Amino acid sequence: MDSKTDLIEKAATALLKYVSKQQEKKNITKDKPVSIPLKHPLYDASTEICLITKDPHKELVASKNLNVYER
Repeated sequence: MDSKTDLIEKAATALLKYVSKQQEKKNITKDKPVSIPLKHPLYDASTEICLITKDPHKELVASKNLNVYER
C-alpha cells in the first residue's frame, strides 16, 4: 500500500508544479498586451469625439483650438 501512496503523492506534487507553471505563463501574456497592426485604422482625421470635462479644464481645451460645442 505504501508504494501506491508514495506514487500518488509524487504524481499530485508533479501535477501541482505543472499547473502553477502554466498559470505563470498565462499571467505573463496577460500583463503584456500586444499591438496588432490593422489594415484599416479605427480612427482617422475625420473622426469626431465627445469630450466632457470639468470647468477647470475648459481653458486647456480652449488653448488647443478645438471646435467646441457648449450647451
